[in-house]
Amino acid sequence: MVRSSGPIVISDELRKTLFELRILSCSVENPELDLMHLANVERSLKITLPDDFLAVLASHIETIESDYEMSLSRIVKIAKTAWQKGCPQKWVAVGHVDYQVFICITKHTQEKDQTILHDYCLEDQSVQKFPLLTWLSEIRENLYDHLLDRDFNRQQRPRAIASPEETNYLAFIPRLVEPPAPARMRVVHPKFGEGEVLNIFDQGRATKLKIDFPLVGTKVTSARQVKFFDELF
Repeated sequence: MVRSSGPIVISDELRKTLFELRILSCSVENPELDLMHLANVERSLKITLPDDFLAVLASHIETIESDYEMSLSRIVKIAKTAWQKGCPQKWVAVGHVDYQVFICITKHTQEKDQTILHDYCLEDQSVQKFPLLTWLSEIRENLYDHLLDRDFNRQQRPRAIASPEETNYLAFIPRLVEPPAPARMRVVHPKFGEGEVLNIFDQGRATKLKIDFPLVGTKVTSARQVKFFDELF
């Protein structure tokens, strides 16, 4: 499938949960996913990752990335390791606990499906499944409890997330973004002449370039149709 840049469509309940998790885990990275990187992962694993799960990855919640290694850059490695260890091929492992319990999603899913996570234990091959939002809510509550244990006033939650209206979680919008082109990348097209690359993005089977050609304006063309200056000298 061909994805485009822009906001990831999710429910307000999921948005609020991700927003609070970012605050609780002190996450500061922009809530974005690189479209080209995502396309490469989905093509490698032959899967379409559902939007609600993409929003989790785009949120870059430090607790989730550190405790379960759940991030776009690690999914391919984790999934292939899980399959090698005997995890059923119908699932794709997207996180793990000490490589003994794998957190999986169904391989044949749809973009708008609500994600169901499957905890697959290698030792006894047992499986537990639960909705993604339930899993995230449990992590959030654990983080709350951890902060409250450190607070002198154990009856009051951190003010930054005590009132969602005050912090306006609706302004939190995970996004898919096109990767920026490397600075000063110049190319030569056989028809349009010299140009400067404005953006690089993926359209399923081929890498596309958005190029500013002084003679003809902005064009989108296949990377295979141009020569980079580095290749000419």
